[in-house]
Amino acid sequence: MGFVVRETPDKIIVFGKGNERYDIPIEKIQQVGGNVLIGLNYSDL
Repeated sequence: MGFVVRETPDKIIVFGKGNERYDIPIEKIQQVGGNVLIGLNYSDL
């Protein structure tokens, strides 16, 4: 979906193609290896 550009104490900020920005709460994030998975539907971002 995109790449992480910043991590704050309560969220990570991800930019996708087309300069889309997603602020994702830390509690929704699961990390697996080099990937970050989130427990949200795409429409919830």
